[in-house]
Amino acid sequence: MLVSGATEYTPVRGDGEALDGGEGTAQLESGYVATLEQLRRAGKRVAVIKDIPAAEDDVPSCVSKEMANLQACSFRRHRDWADEFDADAARRARAARLVDVTDAVCPRDTCRAVIGNALVYRDRQHLSATFARTLAPRLEAGLRRAKLI
Repeated sequence: MLVSGATEYTPVRGDGEALDGGEGTAQLESGYVATLEQLRRAGKRVAVIKDIPAAEDDVPSCVSKEMANLQACSFRRHRDWADEFDADAARRARAARLVDVTDAVCPRDTCRAVIGNALVYRDRQHLSATFARTLAPRLEAGLRRAKLI
C-alpha cells in the first residue's frame, strides 16, 4: 500500500532547474507511475490512498477560537488539479488501485473541523489520530473492493 500526499516541494530536473506548473506535475505523475509499476513488477499488490484536502489555516487553532461556531472552521473541498498526481498515477499504473476516503473527510464538498465529536484535522493537512481511526472501516472496504485484502 502506498500513501501519498500533495507535495510542497518543487520538482526539479536532473540539472537542478525547477519545473513549474504542468511540466512539474507531469514529472511527479510519471515518477509516481514508475514507482507503482516497479512495485507491481516486484510482485506487490499496490493501493494508493488518495490525499485529502488541506485547510488554509490550522484547524485546531480555529476550533479553539470558535468553539461556539465550528462552522467558521469549515472549508470547501477543493484541490488544485496539480495536487491530483497521486490519483492520476494510480489510474494510469497497471494493477494499482485507488482508495479514496475524501467523501468521509469532506461530506457534501464541505470539510468540517469536527465530525461526530472528533476533531478531523490535527493541523491544516493531517488527520487527527481519533478521526483517522473512524476511517478504518472505509479503508478496509476500499481495500476489499480493490481485492487487496
